[in-house]
Amino acid sequence: MEQLAYQSESATWRNAYLLATRELRNGRTNAAHASLPIGSDMIGLLSLERFLEFLAIRINGQQAQSLQARIDWQLIDETGQVQAQKSTLTNGALNHLPGRHGETADVEVRIHRASLSLWLSDPAALTNAIDTGGLDIQGNRVLFRQFLQTLESFDPMFNVIEP
Repeated sequence: MEQLAYQSESATWRNAYLLATRELRNGRTNAAHASLPIGSDMIGLLSLERFLEFLAIRINGQQAQSLQARIDWQLIDETGQVQAQKSTLTNGALNHLPGRHGETADVEVRIHRASLSLWLSDPAALTNAIDTGGLDIQGNRVLFRQFLQTLESFDPMFNVIEP
């Protein structure tokens, strides 16, 4: 495997072979940090578009298959400026576009940039934040809680070569 790496012209293939070699010699490396590859300091810098893409990769498509939701998101930064995005959850996938659904939205979520780190926690912590007023949710709260239950935490350190 290591010889394949040294003979590769492409850096992508070389890195893949070297990572596989390291895994075979030392086993899989365990992440010493949170289970998501993003920290609270990083998520606080994301634009609303990138934040919604971050949420989209965490959705369990099979659990969300039967849900249909139109969610308006508003991100308020430190200067008071508001970014608005509309997202649609259908067929187990979350898609977003600039703007708002308006009256047809099922849920409207207003988030302050400082509270974005809440989304790194488990869905129970988010539900608790809704109950205590940490998140400003208007509209169908039951539907939004169902949406939160479809979010998964995953281990970014997966096996490259071994099952």
